[in-house]
Amino acid sequence: MMAAPAPHSGIDQRADAATEPPPRGGTMRVFPDRLRHNADVLRRTYGPQVIAVIKGDGYGLGLVTCAAVFASAGIRVMAVGSIVEAALVRAAGLDVRLIVLDSDGLDLPSADVHVEWLVGQVEMARLVARDVTGSRLHIHVDIDFGVGRGGVPSDQADGTLAALLHHPGIRIVGLAGQLPANPSEDAVRKALTTLNRLRHRCPEAIAHLGGSDVLRWHRPARSAWVRIGRPLYGIMPRTLHAGDGMSVVPAWAWQAGATAYKAAPSVGYRSAPPPDGTPVRLGVGFADGLPPQAAGHWPVLVDGHRYTIHEVFMLSSIAYPAGDELPPRVSGTALLSGRYDRYCLPARQIAESLGVATTAVLMCPRSRR
Repeated sequence: MMAAPAPHSGIDQRADAATEPPPRGGTMRVFPDRLRHNADVLRRTYGPQVIAVIKGDGYGLGLVTCAAVFASAGIRVMAVGSIVEAALVRAAGLDVRLIVLDSDGLDLPSADVHVEWLVGQVEMARLVARDVTGSRLHIHVDIDFGVGRGGVPSDQADGTLAALLHHPGIRIVGLAGQLPANPSEDAVRKALTTLNRLRHRCPEAIAHLGGSDVLRWHRPARSAWVRIGRPLYGIMPRTLHAGDGMSVVPAWAWQAGATAYKAAPSVGYRSAPPPDGTPVRLGVGFADGLPPQAAGHWPVLVDGHRYTIHEVFMLSSIAYPAGDELPPRVSGTALLSGRYDRYCLPARQIAESLGVATTAVLMCPRSRR
């Protein structure tokens, strides 16, 4: 198995001195230098043929900021969530290839934006029947290898490709595969074999696989690209814990107020015995979007002192020291940073980028695995 970057052991930057009380629920900080570090690490590990996934406003960290940093790191192909996001990247003056993952804007005029479209089974009939007007559509054919979310079934890919190759208004520039979570090495190999076989029929196209778990088996190859999302932001899938000494770093941190207090005889909804040390109350809870899975996983830095979240409540959370601790009744500023949990980007940030209520994100089923 190929060695993969290890998750970062914690955050290592001291919190800014608080000039005024932070707002209810805290604020988000983004570290562009860490984004650049992650891009460099992943390109060294998996090869230069990386497609940076910046959908959902750069996973909530800022679309243009992330796109600019990844472009400066040498990534020349990126995947956005919509034609609107593509237009924002173009307005920022970034000259990179853009793949639009949502085909809802296929019928909109987009020649000035210069994009490529990921197209699945649902849109194929509409594409084939499309009148030839204006410039040709550049598309990536989305081929399903077991996810079942609308891609062309792999056993129907040959016929679909034949119909598209003869269409005067369509140019195939990519063959995209999506694999389910925790794919086997054999599944990845078969998917790559299928994509490369199809690519012989359209040699101008690039073949690429998506799903961060694919990194577990991916090896750099001139014929295969890989789409990377969460690891670029410092969130490694749990299947990639073992590494070769390299690490990605959480590129964001949640900044919130913190106050040390005298430990109680028990802590949490289950009245469990508390860990050793003086606890700190953090001014952010699951009503603000902090996932309950942060307990036991997220590192916290309170004015240079390392803590770990122990319990997440509705409007607050409790952390206990992982080293030197603050004395009771001392207030400070905390930086909370998710590590390698699938849901460690703050739900509030995701909700704002999607324009939905935070509860719409919080109520999604989550696994503690």
